Formats: sequence, structure tokens, C-alpha cells
Amino acid sequence: MLPNKPLQSILANGLRSLGQLNGNGVPCMAKNASGSVQCTGAGVSVQEIERQLTGAGIEVLSSACGSDGSMHPSVCGAPDGRIGIVQVPESQAQAQAAAKLGFAPLSELPDATKIACQ
Repeated sequence: MLPNKPLQSILANGLRSLGQLNGNGVPCMAKNASGSVQCTGAGVSVQEIERQLTGAGIEVLSSACGSDGSMHPSVCGAPDGRIGIVQVPESQAQAQAAAKLGFAPLSELPDATKIACQ
């Protein structure tokens, strides 16, 4: 879960519109910061992100580790840009439920890529 409440609100608003934008029945991708930081790693695993979603009644079709694609300063304790990427069914209800958990459309990070999980 993201610690920054204003950012969480922005992400939630973006995801709320996701079901309306993808009206073709194609599953949508959503992302969430893993909380991993430089030098120590840690953060939330993709499996834990899946458990958060399924625990909230949201079906997870697939998941992967990713990078937000942004440059980050090399400072121990600073975010390292790792994200969890999940594919969820397209539906307004599921999108809103995921938004409440801090998820947002992957399209908000145009440079994001899938990477190997550590």
C-alpha cells in the first residue's frame, strides 16, 4: 500500500476510469509500488500483492514484477522503482476495488517494464 495519501488518491481516480476506457472486454493491467528500497530491497512480493487483491474479492489473471522505468537517485533507503504488475478482469467494480488498495492503470507509467522478480 502506498504511504502517500494524495498520490494514492490520484492513482485511485485514474483506475476508476479504467473500466470506462477499456470497454472492449480486454483485461486491464494495474500496478502498485512494491515498497522496495535501495540497499535493503524488502518491499511487498508479487505473491503478497496477489493475496491483497484476492482477499478483496478481485480476480488476478496474471502477475509479474516490474520497474517503473524512472531514474532514481542512488541513495540507500530511497525507492528503487520496483512495482508489482497484475492483470485483472475489466469491470468497474473490480477497478474501483483495486483502486481502494492503491492500484492504478499501468498506462500511467509509459516506461514501465516487466523484470525478473528478486
